[in-house]
Amino acid sequence: MKRLYTFLTLLLLFNAADSHATGYFKKMSVGLVYIGADNCGTRINCAVRVEKGNILFAGHSDCNNQGDIPATTAQQTGSNIVVGKLDSNYKVLWVKVFGGDDALTEQAKALCRTKDGGYAIVSTTASTNGSITTGKGKDDIWLLKLDVNGNQVFEKNIGSTGDDRAISITEDTAGNLLILGASNGADGDIPAHYGTAAENDWVLIK
Repeated sequence: MKRLYTFLTLLLLFNAADSHATGYFKKMSVGLVYIGADNCGTRINCAVRVEKGNILFAGHSDCNNQGDIPATTAQQTGSNIVVGKLDSNYKVLWVKVFGGDDALTEQAKALCRTKDGGYAIVSTTASTNGSITTGKGKDDIWLLKLDVNGNQVFEKNIGSTGDDRAISITEDTAGNLLILGASNGADGDIPAHYGTAAENDWVLIK
């Protein structure tokens, strides 16, 4: 069945430092644009106003070299993480694809602008290939750092052998990244778990 591209209302969240955004919190509509292609699905989960009035957005897509979504690698199958930038008139400046062969849960959840002028994106993934070099278990929290042009600076996988999910990210006044997530694991990077395997704990990562 033909799927039209996602009709986006960009959602912004501003804190005092204008640093983070996620669809889970206060929303502000700043414009309507089309991102994606006619025969595949694209969803934007978070956006934030950055330099020069530009807008950085992130989400996921199963498009491959279609519409605004560039070609993926052989290891990037199914849904992948997409990060892009619009100018102040909502014109697409660039779109980048990151991820691996996790076709189900791989998606960007939140992002923030960092003090060095780049961006940090936090995602959930079960991949261990493509853009993602290591895996901790099932779903992991994946941190991706980009420069101002969307080029990858570094990436880090955080989690346990259980299910670990990303929720939000921000940068503190010292330049440290703070990640909020959820997990039912108790090994690897997650020190303890306080419920059953069917219950998640909040995790705060610095």
